[in-house]
Amino acid sequence: MKDTTYNHLTTWQFFLIATNYLIGPTFFVQMSGLIGATKQWSWIPPMLAFLLSLGVIWLWLHLLKRHPGKDLAEITISLLGQKFGFLISLTFIYFFILIASLATRNVGDVITTVSMDFTPTVVFNLLTITVAIYLLSKGLRTMGRTVEILTPFLFIIFWGSLLLVIGEWDTERIIPLPGSFDMNAIGNMTIAFFSFPYLEFLPIIMLIPLTRNIKRTRKSVYLASFVTTLSTIGVVFILLGTIGDTRISNLTYPTMASAQEISLFRTIENLDVFVSAILITTVLIKVSILLYAAFVFMKHVFRFPYKIPLLILLLFTTTAFSMGAHDNIVENIAYAKTLVPIYSVILGILLPLLLLGMSYIRKGAQS
Repeated sequence: MKDTTYNHLTTWQFFLIATNYLIGPTFFVQMSGLIGATKQWSWIPPMLAFLLSLGVIWLWLHLLKRHPGKDLAEITISLLGQKFGFLISLTFIYFFILIASLATRNVGDVITTVSMDFTPTVVFNLLTITVAIYLLSKGLRTMGRTVEILTPFLFIIFWGSLLLVIGEWDTERIIPLPGSFDMNAIGNMTIAFFSFPYLEFLPIIMLIPLTRNIKRTRKSVYLASFVTTLSTIGVVFILLGTIGDTRISNLTYPTMASAQEISLFRTIENLDVFVSAILITTVLIKVSILLYAAFVFMKHVFRFPYKIPLLILLLFTTTAFSMGAHDNIVENIAYAKTLVPIYSVILGILLPLLLLGMSYIRKGAQS
């Protein structure tokens, strides 16, 4: 029996949650590496990653379509049986908690590096995860309504902050230099963008059975991916035209750096505080969805009837993971380049392919 407190997201709420989930820390974490490696060609990797994501989204949606009314946890157990399904479910739980902890650690690193360098990272990690758990305990309908209210403000503040630096625009900064096209760099950054954020979309797919109009919701998955790509390319051009690739390559968080330079009417200083609030909010949404996905699998695997103990377990486990993820930003960047793509391929492609293959085998054997 499904928990009705989580049911009935509207298609619009699902789209907003999916878009915020995908954007998450992408604008803040990925920009430096992307523009530093591919220069004025930085718009190409997000576009190629989006095209690759279309096939993966179809794979996930096709799996759900073959098992209507079931979530991914139910599909896993029904197709793979109790023993093997238990192991695969634990793998899903591990990946969901890992991604949530990395997203939490990213926001902690950004804020402690840019704004509050004397505050321990663990404080932000614990606060972020605690609020995410609390939001999750109130149900996804509450989250849907919250995101529906907050998204217009997030949109206006974020894009308004970026557009305020448009006075520094120089068209020559976005014109590629002769011989600057590097196919290897573009390929590497395409893989990086494909693995993060697009291959981390699987927890969002788990919300589809909880929506009121599943057919329309499936279409909104593609739309959310397209809007994320378009927004990413827009941020790339704004940063290139106002800051330039040379300076961006020397900045860890260029989006935050651009906000720090804004002074509005000489009265409103430090707009990076508002941008930091946007970062925290989008990461909260992402972490809440990831922990919801982990919670659903834990509920099916352990068959534990009480919700609160599982949420408390998720709180401490994710906090511990976030603090043990890496020691500093340099290790974080190296981790993102080496291990995150491998984890993302396993979670986003190999496991769904396994389930889809078993689905065809089971249906073929039954017929």
